[in-house]
Amino acid sequence: MIDIEQFKTIPDAFFEAVRLYADHPFLAVPANAARAYSPAGTEISYREAGAGVRKLTDSYRAAGYGVGHRIGLLIENRPEHLLHKLAINAIGACCVPLNADSRLAELAFVIDHAKIDLVIVVEQTQGLVRRVVEETQVKPQIVRLEDAQSDNKLNNRALLPSPKHPAPQVRLARGHESSHIVGTV
Repeated sequence: MIDIEQFKTIPDAFFEAVRLYADHPFLAVPANAARAYSPAGTEISYREAGAGVRKLTDSYRAAGYGVGHRIGLLIENRPEHLLHKLAINAIGACCVPLNADSRLAELAFVIDHAKIDLVIVVEQTQGLVRRVVEETQVKPQIVRLEDAQSDNKLNNRALLPSPKHPAPQVRLARGHESSHIVGTV
């Protein structure tokens, strides 16, 4: 067991757990033939989760995402949701979970209110999000989960699109690059 009180950020605590429990299970998805993903079930170790989060963190950073950006996730209750959430937190961006059961107007309100820059979707929700984005003011970019996690790279860069707008300038508490936003500059 790690003492989470000794860590300043969630990513710090997570990567300490990866170090200590590398070969232990981190996530387990039981078998379910009716489920659209992992019908046979799957298990992800701390080591695998840590490598996945590092890869996603690198992809988000390479594309230009960081402190002040907002990334929406509409990827159901998949294990990837947690990995993306940890990576988004590690870069200092805000994760905005979205619910496919919401009405179009409700989703559009959340996207506009949160000023989302990017939405990661699964194929089943891509059409819904495209319709919703047509109704929004902020017009976030949309990327399929499969593309966001792809090993394919172009010129050593991730396939995530760069943000349309730079992150707002924020003043951070010294030594807390991924947490403790003090205010906008």
